[in-house]
Amino acid sequence: MTDQETNEIEELTTMFNSGGSNGVSRDSPITAAKYNRWLVGEQNRGAGNIVRTEMEELKKDRGLANEKHRDYGAYLQKQSRQQMQRDKSQYELTKETKLEQGMRVKTEVKAQKAQEEKQKQEWIAHGKNLALKDQLQRQKIKQVCGENSKRVAEMTAIAKQEELDYERNLREVRDKLKADNIAEVQKVRSETADEVIDAAKEFAFEQRKSLAFATKVAEQAWTAERNSHTEAHLTKARANKADAMASRQKAKELRDEIVTSRQVVANAARKQQQQNKEAKDKTIMFAAGGIKDTHDTIYKKKYVPKSAAEALQSSKYASSVA
Repeated sequence: MTDQETNEIEELTTMFNSGGSNGVSRDSPITAAKYNRWLVGEQNRGAGNIVRTEMEELKKDRGLANEKHRDYGAYLQKQSRQQMQRDKSQYELTKETKLEQGMRVKTEVKAQKAQEEKQKQEWIAHGKNLALKDQLQRQKIKQVCGENSKRVAEMTAIAKQEELDYERNLREVRDKLKADNIAEVQKVRSETADEVIDAAKEFAFEQRKSLAFATKVAEQAWTAERNSHTEAHLTKARANKADAMASRQKAKELRDEIVTSRQVVANAARKQQQQNKEAKDKTIMFAAGGIKDTHDTIYKKKYVPKSAAEALQSSKYASSVA
């Protein structure tokens, strides 16, 4: 080994041991490795903010869709309660109408029974009157029983004739009352015949049937509308899910791009380091200024420019890189 080579090795050893502070100036105290780590972190945070913003928008859309679905459900529930109230009112009205009709029929039947009872009492009184007359006639016959037989026979004949007349009149009156009663009964029966009752029942049945049919149609319409809105909600949910999957896929693609970009940057940095090492070796070996100038150049390249150092120091994530 020559004396020149020995001197160069000693000079390099001295500079390495001194840590590069042997009068060499630099633009900033921030190393290039530290700045590169911070720069990669800034790129990652930027990509994360994009993905975070998209996720917040997706969450907001999902919340609006859920709120709309809840409002529509409340609207359907309110409509259902109103319809049930209308059905209840219609049922109460029909019930009151039927009760009024029943009360009228009951009143008419009661009046007819009262009329029959009155006629019965009149006929009882009439029968008592006839019995009293017959008793008086018998008493008269007994009073004249001591007279001559002709007078008795005449009186007996007269009494019998009167009795026959009374019986005939009584029979006629009874027949007339019976006929009147039969006619009245026929009238009542015709007014309250089975056809009338059946017609009333048929009318009530038709009303209930019409009400049930209307309720069923309304329920089918509500069901169809609810199914339509449910299908629309499911379609929107599927679209939201597809958007979320697309967002996740996009975020994955962004992460892949970031990873690829970092790999490219890392490969370029490694290549640049290799080139710098080769250039350094060549500079050490062939530089006209000697080993110290080469060392000073390499030392300065280890630190970033002042503007880049100020950007790192002003960032709130400066402490995240060692």
